[in-house]
Amino acid sequence: MRKTLLLFALLALCPPCFEILSAQSFYNVTFNNGAFPAGWTNGVNNNGRIFVIDNANSFGYFSSPTSPEASGEENVIFQHCAPSGSTVTLTVSGVVSTVGRTGIRVGFGRRATNAWNRPVLFEWSSNGSSWNEISDDVSDGASTTWGSIYFDLPSSAENVANLRFRFSYITNRQTTVISSHQTSELTTSR
Repeated sequence: MRKTLLLFALLALCPPCFEILSAQSFYNVTFNNGAFPAGWTNGVNNNGRIFVIDNANSFGYFSSPTSPEASGEENVIFQHCAPSGSTVTLTVSGVVSTVGRTGIRVGFGRRATNAWNRPVLFEWSSNGSSWNEISDDVSDGASTTWGSIYFDLPSSAENVANLRFRFSYITNRQTTVISSHQTSELTTSR
């Protein structure tokens, strides 16, 4: 009884604690089968620059009810190499529904090589033609060790039957020297 009263007292004094405890993941993908799962589309002009790989296990970042799961296995690698000026995209569609959900949050694990120098745009869409920026550069702040990043989406992302996400970047290298940004375990929660 005392533990229950203490929990209610803590939740009354700490509203953010209640949000963390009540958050629920409703879409989570870990890439652990070595390929892109259903609904993930590698752009037409990518020329093999985005793929699933098992080269830097995503152990080590905190996993909580509101964070992406740190599976410690395969992850998505974004490569930055020739030809220069290519727009490289990865789209998620047909697998995330926010119908009946409010307070939508999306997050994923990330890391980058020291040589990575391209902004990675992250967007959402309710219809696949009009895109809304979540971040103009999700690689900003990524280090060579795994960490996680989260974004709270606006209310216009709520009650969408097919919420879409898109990562994109533009190459500016004329060489085949490769730098990379990696993403792991995309999670959508409320």
